[in-house]
Amino acid sequence: MTALSLSENAEIILKTHNPFKKCFLTFKTINKWKKKQINIVGKNFCIEEPYRLNKPIILPPKFMPRRRGLNKINARIALIHSLAHIELNAIDLAWDIIARFNHYKLPLKFYDDWMRIAKEEAIHFLLLTKRLKDLGSRYGELDAHDGLWDAAKKTNQSLIERLAVVPMYFEARGLDVSPDIIEKLSKVKDHKSVKCLEKIYKDEINHVKIAEFWFRWVCEKFGKNPKITWQTTISSFFCKRVDLPKNNKAREKANMSAYLSYNS
Repeated sequence: MTALSLSENAEIILKTHNPFKKCFLTFKTINKWKKKQINIVGKNFCIEEPYRLNKPIILPPKFMPRRRGLNKINARIALIHSLAHIELNAIDLAWDIIARFNHYKLPLKFYDDWMRIAKEEAIHFLLLTKRLKDLGSRYGELDAHDGLWDAAKKTNQSLIERLAVVPMYFEARGLDVSPDIIEKLSKVKDHKSVKCLEKIYKDEINHVKIAEFWFRWVCEKFGKNPKITWQTTISSFFCKRVDLPKNNKAREKANMSAYLSYNS
């Protein structure tokens, strides 16, 4: 029997409804790739949306209830649930970028990097769902939104646009807010949640850094200036100029400092 290609494995993962099975298949596929039991990338595969269970119910972002403070356990459950859903989307986004854009003739390091991200996102999801269980809840009990995947659908024709908008804008925004969330959780002495978020924060810095590396690589391949291309892409996506933070240590570690100013 012929072994499945990497893209075919990505398709199976994207079409897996159960999030925990999705994590298991992520680990299994990466292990096979490392052992060279999967040795071809295969043809590119595109999916409109990853498969999901019936819960959580997906709402438009504007209809999601606002969280007020983290001193109450229900507010912390809502926060952890929201982050778990983001991490689940991030698993699928990693596999989608592997399968969707492989017609760009990318080096094998690209696939190694994004499988590393997929693995770490799966670990994050499992950490957060375990924390939900500790707090007396579980993933799927609250509503969620798919704002991150909506951005992915709008950038599904271009690797440059996908990298610029999803990891280098939306996920980089996560780097901006994480320290404040961690501080608030520390103040209410939720040390277990703090430990989870500190690991995720550290990993996500590197994920944005990896995205920036490949964004720059693709821009240079097509003779584009990375900074100008990123700024133009972000402005076009939001139909306006977007204000960006100027002094953020996490962005500096992720090699995003050069993109923070709109002055060319």
